[in-house]
Amino acid sequence: MATVDEIGEIASDLLLAGLLGFGAYLFGRFFYEYNAKFGNLGGIQGTPSPIDLTFAAKVVGDLTTKLSLKPAAGGETGKIDRFRTFFIFRRARDLGISDSTLRDGQGLETLKRRVKQQFDQVDTFVKKQLGTSTARGPYFGGPGGPQGDARHLDLGRFVSPRLTDAAPTTEADAVAAKTPSEGQARTLRELDSRRMHVTGIVWRAAAIDIDVWKGTGDDIKLQEIELTEILDRRLRSVDRLRYEASAGATTSGLGSSFVDRQWSSGNKPSTTSGPWRDDYTVRMFEAPSVPRAAKSISPEIWVVQDFFGTSGNVVVRAGFPRFTLGLGTTAFSWFQNHMTDEFDWNEWPGTRMGRDATAATKVWARTPSPGVGRDGYGWILHPVPGGDQAAEILRKLFASSLDWWERAWLHSDGVLAALHLEALRHSKLRRTGKDDVFNTLPASFSLALDDYFEVRAQAVKTPKGIMRPGRTDYFENGSIPFDDLQIGDQVLFETNPVMFVLGSSAWEYPTVLISDLDTSDTASDEPKLLLNRVRVQGFGTADLDYSSFQLLLAKSLDRGLQAVRDEVQAQIQIRASAGFPPPLTLEWDSGAIVGEDDLNNNDQSLLRHWNPYGDVWNPPGPWWIWINLKAPMWRGAFGDDVVKILGQMPGGIVWMAEDKLLPEFQGRAELASTLSVGAGFQEPPWQDHPRAGPSLGDARKTIFVPLFEPDGGWIGYFEDKARDPTVKYGPLLNPVAADARWLPGLARIADKIRVIRPRLKPVT
Repeated sequence: MATVDEIGEIASDLLLAGLLGFGAYLFGRFFYEYNAKFGNLGGIQGTPSPIDLTFAAKVVGDLTTKLSLKPAAGGETGKIDRFRTFFIFRRARDLGISDSTLRDGQGLETLKRRVKQQFDQVDTFVKKQLGTSTARGPYFGGPGGPQGDARHLDLGRFVSPRLTDAAPTTEADAVAAKTPSEGQARTLRELDSRRMHVTGIVWRAAAIDIDVWKGTGDDIKLQEIELTEILDRRLRSVDRLRYEASAGATTSGLGSSFVDRQWSSGNKPSTTSGPWRDDYTVRMFEAPSVPRAAKSISPEIWVVQDFFGTSGNVVVRAGFPRFTLGLGTTAFSWFQNHMTDEFDWNEWPGTRMGRDATAATKVWARTPSPGVGRDGYGWILHPVPGGDQAAEILRKLFASSLDWWERAWLHSDGVLAALHLEALRHSKLRRTGKDDVFNTLPASFSLALDDYFEVRAQAVKTPKGIMRPGRTDYFENGSIPFDDLQIGDQVLFETNPVMFVLGSSAWEYPTVLISDLDTSDTASDEPKLLLNRVRVQGFGTADLDYSSFQLLLAKSLDRGLQAVRDEVQAQIQIRASAGFPPPLTLEWDSGAIVGEDDLNNNDQSLLRHWNPYGDVWNPPGPWWIWINLKAPMWRGAFGDDVVKILGQMPGGIVWMAEDKLLPEFQGRAELASTLSVGAGFQEPPWQDHPRAGPSLGDARKTIFVPLFEPDGGWIGYFEDKARDPTVKYGPLLNPVAADARWLPGLARIADKIRVIRPRLKPVT
């Protein structure tokens, strides 16, 4: 098997070769191929070899009856018993697989006894941590446990976190109140939610993580210190995300504009000093985008109108292109992102570690250069001799601020990496009462806020990254069976190449934490994790069930597609008012390339008018997104397998240059499924922009994705026209809407899920 370092070198080589890009799909394909060659990356526990698991089902049936478990019941009782049932099955399965004598006869009775012994140990542990509503344990609002920085978040502070709300309460006051106030009642409800999180974390960790058990046979003992550390890390990251990093997130959309906040009076309309105070006392992170749309008052100067209500507008200077080198930042501080209708911070890498964190002290340093003349994408925690150590630097990063300008501006990958690191520091502090262990980590690891999934085009292997692909002392980054997901796992959603082309995900990709999950109800068969009972939360999103999160992604994509259509309409009207004919091509500034790349790029005419049979359509007519896989701006982003890529682009068409069209068929494309064309067909405008020079490109490396479509879609249209070119269509064209085909779901490696998760350092 290849070592972790060898796998990392392979990943680095592939990145340099351009086989990885922004698309999580391609990243999954890379790991699929190398997983097949080298086995399960990083040693993350996988699914055992196929075996008859009837013995495990028998253990589940007998013990659920003996313990009076009711996994089919509704409410919290049923859910808790489903966590317990899953534990019984998984422990029985694993013990039986490791020892075949336990699968039948007297051995099966021994297996039942051992699983029951282990069940009792975990049950005792859970009860000690949670207690009851009348005698609460330390994880349920009761006394005990570490205090100060080592204490878990006091949820009383977070039920009313905004200045406009009533004064916050405390967990102790809420628990003690005979007649709880509104804020105290909310605190009690959040404590109930935490109780369920603790229950799920403990039972699933005890079932899945072999590091929390020690011994053999009848002498297997639960390692409570180790289990507590895993509990603390998983709970801390979920709590920090829910109550602080994503405070105010709504279900209306993705982005800064969809955080429910109120700006305070007295803010200065300045882009260089602030303050921009809002009503959140708990936020320490922001997405690096001005959370409002802007209006132009000159070619380069824009005004964010009514940003502070009646207190004034904010003037921003719009720079083009993104991250231009050598032009300074005074006039190019913001990039106009047409796709999101926001202004993105336009200093490489589009993130900012607070007002002073990267100034003289340099406590956050940049990751190594990817070889394009600038520092890398991520930020590395960088203790200064004689100054703050790692734990103190991280503590200051998580200090909340009322000033939008004081907070760190990060993308989702950086925020989730910060949450993982802070949870690691928190767990060590709770265990030892000191930060000594955490402060030694920079000597062995890069504590980087980075893209550890390595799906960004600028991603490079961070030397000694603590969450790098593979397995380190404190994290696992690889693939696991879907049924092994746990609360607090970081997972990746596959994005869509069209979103990248248009700029929606040029600097963002949907990576989230598992915030809750549940299994099937049955007590007689194998308990299976159900996708519709999985909940996720990302930076700037609400806590949502799986399907609702996919709907949120679809809303974001639809909003972007509509932004493109609006731009087409606007440009046509501008030309019409000037007496010019309608355009046949239009440029679109995706922001996916940086300034110096633009100097050598000749393929920005992404929007193209193509009327295959000359039918009469309502304005603006049939417009398409043109993706030239040979263009400099997309080179290496998607690979070069046009059939595979086409399968990710609903409604997409490739002109085969042989009187044939290759269409996308419900998530797949096959050469055998080409469409013939009829008389009068006009081939798509697949040639490069004239300024590209003499090269005509390669038709088979270009894809056209529709922005509008006729009733029944373009495939039906082409089929009808091939049979009878005189058949009439139009004049109505419908806007193309995103659906499930655009959103493949969780990123996978073969049949497993990509995941970054905490692990325990082995005892030496």
